[in-house]
Amino acid sequence: MKNEKILICGAEGGSLSFFKNNSGFFHTTDERTMLEFTDEFPADSLVNTSKSFDSLEKVFTDAIEKYDIFNLHPVKISPKYKPTIQEVYFKNKKDDFISEVWLIKLFQIESFHKKFVNLNIETITNASKSVLKILKEDNYIASYNYFLDFTSNVKFDIEKFIVCTNMVYGWMPTILNLDLSQKTQIEKVLEKLNSKLKLSLKDFQILKKSINNSVVGMSKFLHFCDPYKYPIFDSKVYSFITGKKYASGIDKPIAYIAYINKMHDVINHKDFSRLHSSVCDQLGKKLSPMRSLELIMFYYTSDN
Repeated sequence: MKNEKILICGAEGGSLSFFKNNSGFFHTTDERTMLEFTDEFPADSLVNTSKSFDSLEKVFTDAIEKYDIFNLHPVKISPKYKPTIQEVYFKNKKDDFISEVWLIKLFQIESFHKKFVNLNIETITNASKSVLKILKEDNYIASYNYFLDFTSNVKFDIEKFIVCTNMVYGWMPTILNLDLSQKTQIEKVLEKLNSKLKLSLKDFQILKKSINNSVVGMSKFLHFCDPYKYPIFDSKVYSFITGKKYASGIDKPIAYIAYINKMHDVINHKDFSRLHSSVCDQLGKKLSPMRSLELIMFYYTSDN
């Protein structure tokens, strides 16, 4: 059997590649690009092959112990093996913050960007015309600032995490099933939130798993941690941005990252500040731009 290419990663010093053949799975490193700068090493010493493993997960686990795979540049990924490589990323213990290239090539973030056909300033502006006519205080709007007052000066630890997640589930028809089996990892994510650090895809996965295994629940918790950075993501918003009745794909953390990206694109548009001011004036409240944008989408879908 010819070697089947699974993944090829590149860096300044060479490449790391993964293959499958009749014997199993293995990885190779090729650092022969060093010969362009020095003849200190013989060429054959710069190419190394691992032993054979009986699964892709095992060969990745071996490689991760030696190399920062997700800090390398993914040159080619076989579509056949993408689900397994995604699982390996989430399971490995390193706190890997993967680049936009990995999000595109491994997790297909662009496919979600393309789904969000209505998340643009033109559609939002049109939707706001009808929303501003009907927007008024209800339970969600009345309770919002009280929730925000509670979380605004909080340094999150596991106890406050439990309180806050139960609080936001008061907005939801589902009973919260909080999973604290990854308590240490949850605390590390909370430390990042307290320090205003950017979360990795793995961090979102940890929070999602702990909060009812729900991206919707996770997004509501995160919004009250930082209403300027994290938008609420629910079925009504998803229906608005995709134009679809059913929220297929809403349960993926990568979809939430794509949503964050597109939301920031809209609120950073030069025409959005006027819409933001209109929403705040209509309600007589000071809101973050992220909250104003989400309200336009939520109430437009509720009224149509």
